Amino acid sequence: MLPSAVIAVTALYVGALFWVAHWTEKQGQGRSGRAWIFGLSLAVFCTSWTYYGAVGTAATGGWDYLPIYLGPALVFAFGGGFLKRLLEVGKRHHVTSISDFISSRYGKSQRLGANITLIAVLGALPYIALQLKSIASTYAVLTGGLESASRQNDLVLVIAIILAIFAMAFGTRHPDVTRPNAGMVRAIVVESAFKLAVLLLIGALSLWLLFAGGAANIDAVAVANALPDQGVFSTEQLDLRFVSLTLLSMAAIVCLPRQFHVLVVEATDPKHLVGARWVFVGYMVLTAAVVIPITFAGLHNLPTGVAPDLFVLMLPMEAGQTTLAILTFLGGFAAATGMVIVSSVALSVMVTNDLLFPFFLKGLDAKTEGETDLARKQRSLRRFTILALLGF
Repeated sequence: MLPSAVIAVTALYVGALFWVAHWTEKQGQGRSGRAWIFGLSLAVFCTSWTYYGAVGTAATGGWDYLPIYLGPALVFAFGGGFLKRLLEVGKRHHVTSISDFISSRYGKSQRLGANITLIAVLGALPYIALQLKSIASTYAVLTGGLESASRQNDLVLVIAIILAIFAMAFGTRHPDVTRPNAGMVRAIVVESAFKLAVLLLIGALSLWLLFAGGAANIDAVAVANALPDQGVFSTEQLDLRFVSLTLLSMAAIVCLPRQFHVLVVEATDPKHLVGARWVFVGYMVLTAAVVIPITFAGLHNLPTGVAPDLFVLMLPMEAGQTTLAILTFLGGFAAATGMVIVSSVALSVMVTNDLLFPFFLKGLDAKTEGETDLARKQRSLRRFTILALLGF
């Protein structure tokens, strides 16, 4: 596929996101707090790893892919009381980040908040880089490697700059950090719905390849080499390691900075949590379920040697479904960019409040500056931090 066509479609998609965010901000906050919007915004949890990598893990490790979906689903299905309490406490104390929340439980310890922020930044930066790398690698596959690695890196740099502009425009729109960013949230909701819809289409294609159009073309040798005697999914994989990974993912759904941000900071009304919980659980169930047919279709129908992480993209390409292949790329793009945008906004709040602003205040006279001027300076620092994070 021509690189120019892929870039043009991607540009249209990004332009649509800007329009959605801008239109939502113009409409005001009234329609931005519905339960289904809240629930879909939580699906920013599903990054490019869950979009591409879950199938790769399933193809090589069977049920090892499942804990990352199972843990969050269990928390939201059975931890309603805990989540409600978390949200109510966060709103009551005007919490701005996960570091603010934890430090507030220990007397607003500045040192504790700074340490949490440093750990979060060091943990998130490689993951942000991984999201941008996934865009470059899938772009190379979709275009058949027609462009050099340097051109691909240039594209990623441009995307990072555009995402920084989006995060600054719609994630730091208000000086008050606790005020929800309706435009950013609505854009994330659109991305969440889009990437799930594309995955379901790939799942439908996979079922068709397995049971209708592609069954006669299965390479028996490739299948024999790919599938262990017990099959890809074995009950023996449901061991202590599986339980440990599930527990880790249960913690991640509330401890990751971006997840805490959309769950607590961006929430408009705790009452919407009841419906949002089940929207998110349904999202996790559908996403986890569709991995299985895609995995088998990839193992059965794709040539030997194709990286399992690319099954999602390669299936429509090998089937000659060009439009679906482009949509698949955009779905992965949505999964990556949603994570990058929300993470950069959440981390910018933490870095500004816990690392930069305390030192910045030492050189200012708070009485002469006034709260409004300080809030504006704080917003400028958040924007600078976003640029620094994505430029790093």
